[in-house]
Amino acid sequence: MRLGLILGLIGWLMVTSSVLAQRSSTCIPPSIMLHSKDRYVLVEKMIPWLSENGYVTLTYRDFGAILRGERVMPEKAILLSIDDVTPRYINGYFVEMIESLHNAGMVATIGVNDQVALEEAPEAYARLAIWASWGMELATHTTDHANLPVYSDEMVVMEIAGSVDRIQYGTGYRPTTLILPYGAGGNDQRVYQVSASTGIQFIVGIKGTNRNVSVMHRQCMCREYRHRIVICRM
Repeated sequence: MRLGLILGLIGWLMVTSSVLAQRSSTCIPPSIMLHSKDRYVLVEKMIPWLSENGYVTLTYRDFGAILRGERVMPEKAILLSIDDVTPRYINGYFVEMIESLHNAGMVATIGVNDQVALEEAPEAYARLAIWASWGMELATHTTDHANLPVYSDEMVVMEIAGSVDRIQYGTGYRPTTLILPYGAGGNDQRVYQVSASTGIQFIVGIKGTNRNVSVMHRQCMCREYRHRIVICRM
């Protein structure tokens, strides 16, 4: 992804606010979804740019604390996520990206495809736990990067609830955010129901993959991407 596109998101995202339970409005920060291919841009370009321009990075868990009134929204806030991290094999690019954020005093949400259990990858799960102790949020990205809308009811449960339990067992941190693979599943009621039953608070997808979502907290739009966060429960 080109630097212009990624940094352009910050200026081009059009955000909306919605009424919370207390009927107060909150300014919703823009979000950027990153993958291993974005290592160079994040490490060499984005981190210095965000720092120089006074941005504060947030995880979705941080954002939840802001919605509950436990934290104050920074003047310049941005939500970062790094997706497709798996304990089966943690790509070295991911390690560099997350350590670079940490060294810069920044945080991100890590979308984990657990795939293997703790007993098969103890060192990888230990690394995830260390990242969580740094303030990174461990989110489920489903066990096998599942395209949830085409899965059976049983498989949806396994991919979401099973993943949440496995990540908690392996790291001691229970995910409260679901980042939808391919951004798909935003209008699938099964996804809402299973997520709520496991304690998921945020469902993060991409607008355009599934339309007509009735419970939408915020919608961000830019030139090429349409991101959304759905509040499952708070």
